[in-house]
Amino acid sequence: MNLNHLRFALAVAKTLSFSRSAEQCCVTQPTLSNGISQLEEQLGAPLFERTTRQVTLTPFGEQMLPHIQEVLTSVTELKGAADRWFNPTHQLIRIGLSPLVPLNWLQERLARFRADNPAVEIFFKQCFVDDLATRLDNGTIDLAMLPPGPMSQRHPTSNLLEEALLFLPQDGQPSLSAQTMGAQGAVSLKQTAEAPIILTQGCGLSQWIEGLYLQQGLTMQRYPGQALSYEAAESWAELGLGATILPASRLSNDNHNALPLLLPEGPAKLPLQAVWSSHALQQGHISALKAHLDHC
Repeated sequence: MNLNHLRFALAVAKTLSFSRSAEQCCVTQPTLSNGISQLEEQLGAPLFERTTRQVTLTPFGEQMLPHIQEVLTSVTELKGAADRWFNPTHQLIRIGLSPLVPLNWLQERLARFRADNPAVEIFFKQCFVDDLATRLDNGTIDLAMLPPGPMSQRHPTSNLLEEALLFLPQDGQPSLSAQTMGAQGAVSLKQTAEAPIILTQGCGLSQWIEGLYLQQGLTMQRYPGQALSYEAAESWAELGLGATILPASRLSNDNHNALPLLLPEGPAKLPLQAVWSSHALQQGHISALKAHLDHC
């Protein structure tokens, strides 16, 4: 399998344009198109739906895209490992991220550290929670950022952020709509117990939400399907398939139907932590980042 063909596919998935992708990849459009066709033949199905007006990912393409990204990221990691072997003084921090971590917020949080440590290269890798645990244990990342869970009990941690959780009612469920809640403008977790909740997979959010229901002695009604993305969960709620609960940063800006979610003690929140490799913390530049995150 040709790595350039994987790069072509990733570029088209991002731009949804064969011509712009060819420019970005510095190849002719026929070269890019032929490379993607060869990749599709090897994988066994089309990655893209092509019409004269638009390019879209097929359902198969949506499933394959994270794996394509994973392969290309692994190649980058391999090159980085080789660089560190030949240049052991090279200072690198490898941060694994749950998809829940708002990247704009993280970039702002790291800005001062980057300015004070220009020689330190910071590398992000977005993974599901199980993969983050494996990578932290085998040393391919130096820290993971995710909701609290089993990893937090085995490694040093830093508290990063608490983000408000919002409830997006199932369309056509008037008893929990933003209009019928009136002046209250919020919904208690208990009020949502009868709603089928659409959950996402792998990022740690589902486990946290299920834990909130258990802590309140409630049984969550889980929607039988599972969304692959936060956008899908929001869309499904708007289509009336079920309700969903998402952090504020993961809802589209123009969504006015979401309601703050309340617990008896106050607003429901999703905490995010940095979980550190004890071995990595022995390196000065990584312990300096922990000190920065602990105090900024």
